Amino acid sequence: ADGADIAKYETTALASMIKVIGANADTNKNLLESGKRMVVFVWLVLNDISLPVKTLKHKFIFESTKSDGSRIENILDNVILKPNEMKPPKIGPPLLGMNWVAANGASNIAGHRRTIFAIGGKAKISQRFAIDFAKLGDDGKLAKDNFKENKNYYGYGETVISVADARVVDVQDEIPENIPLEKPVVPITYKTLAGNYVILDIGNGFFAFYAHLQPKSIKVRKGDMVKKGQTIGLLGNSGNSDLPHLHFHISDANSPLASEGVPYLFDNFEVLGYIESPDALAEGAKWTRSDNHPSTFYRSQLPPDNSVITFR
Repeated sequence: ADGADIAKYETTALASMIKVIGANADTNKNLLESGKRMVVFVWLVLNDISLPVKTLKHKFIFESTKSDGSRIENILDNVILKPNEMKPPKIGPPLLGMNWVAANGASNIAGHRRTIFAIGGKAKISQRFAIDFAKLGDDGKLAKDNFKENKNYYGYGETVISVADARVVDVQDEIPENIPLEKPVVPITYKTLAGNYVILDIGNGFFAFYAHLQPKSIKVRKGDMVKKGQTIGLLGNSGNSDLPHLHFHISDANSPLASEGVPYLFDNFEVLGYIESPDALAEGAKWTRSDNHPSTFYRSQLPPDNSVITFR
């Protein structure tokens, strides 16, 4: 309704949403020092999506200390934001099969969402809605036997496919693979961060980005036209990657990092359950499907963060 309060954040809850630019881990996130900058990551959940939000009004309340030790309250009010009315692209899956973990995905605490790159004098969050897809085996683990060998990971070598009819606009296929759970074998720079990758122009100003592919596995070249479901390459472990997985996102420009990430909707998928921690899986933990989480089918949505899904 007009003028309705959607959310309010303060103290501890607010601190968990703040990233202080250039700060170390010990920084008091509720304290904005002179000359410093911070970003507040807000993830709003609208209970009634039938009521369109035409504008969002923000109100910031700051408490400061005067030279005599007294405290005063400063209010920054009437900060108006008009929501983007863009319709998210609807796409097919980048992978097929079951037991794919949608890690670091759609949530306010995901590392992807909070990774800001300053390129060309502009701050961008190209990975705002990115997902890392890693495959679980029938045993509920990421790998069998030795977790230090790429070939032992169930997702390694899986076929990566085009999410739409598209044009290939960029390809990189020269980065060697890493040893799982070890430091990358090449220095991580703007060029090597994504490892071997493909960018597809899927139309309407949207670009699909696939990262960390196997070297020499990419089946397409810049300028090629591809069909939805066509093979792009093979899932690997190149670039800034600690184990075999596919990093996937959609953005508004033909660039791995100098672009803004946008939401997107998969045609359909099935959620089999949820993992507790991606880090635990990387350390050898086993996921067991719970009877408390029966399969749920979704259409035209993003997979929930840390869900285990099937693409068909």
